[in-house]
Amino acid sequence: MSPELQDTDTLIDFYGKIRKASSAEDLANQLEKAARSYGFDNCSIIYLPLRDDIRHRPHFVTPDWPRELLDAYERGGFFRDSSLFSRLRTQTSPLKIDIEAMTQNSGTADPIGEDSLEIVTLFRKHNRLREIFFPCTDSRGRKGAISVSGNCPLPSNEELATLHLFSQFAFSQLHFVLIETSRRTELTKREEDCLNWSARGKTIAECSIILGISENTVASYLASTSRKLSARNKAHMIAIAYEKGLLNRHFDIRPV
Repeated sequence: MSPELQDTDTLIDFYGKIRKASSAEDLANQLEKAARSYGFDNCSIIYLPLRDDIRHRPHFVTPDWPRELLDAYERGGFFRDSSLFSRLRTQTSPLKIDIEAMTQNSGTADPIGEDSLEIVTLFRKHNRLREIFFPCTDSRGRKGAISVSGNCPLPSNEELATLHLFSQFAFSQLHFVLIETSRRTELTKREEDCLNWSARGKTIAECSIILGISENTVASYLASTSRKLSARNKAHMIAIAYEKGLLNRHFDIRPV
């Protein structure tokens, strides 16, 4: 086991910090520290898409996956048909990806499942030669995963068990953190209106007509909402709003 995490006081400290986390970023920072103590470079928190989610794209609560890799998955339709994300829905044990083993031994099972040279190349390019996904479930029964990746040896079974416990505990706290954050996120009625209509696929021009305000005003409301939610773009803003329960106040909509 990692020398940094085998100490009982360190484990208790980690547990306490996860319980006190006030944001998804706080949770991610604590998980990243745990992952780095095992030699991994990256850590991601992921919500799997709902069964009826038209876009079939996971919501990366912490955007650790490189944009290039996300675009390749979306372009190839791999989010929709992905063996990886399909297995994460039903598998309870950690799912290990070893790019080196896959490329050196063609008979090795391919957890990525897409049989795409582009995907394998991108995992290698971004130094994600080994990635482990820990299936998790939050208090609502919503499925997700926490992943760690890097170029270090795969952990022992004992280390995998420890990381999985850390991951599940942190993921179970995530929903409460997001709910509490949403309570502190004060959106105006107009910001909510623009957000909800945007989530229904309406353009700025269409929102302008529906709400009877100028396009510049709609854009301004969406920009202020994005800032309040710390979103990178419109899709990220809507995904965050969905997870925080901000889209169910006045409208019957699908998450994106």
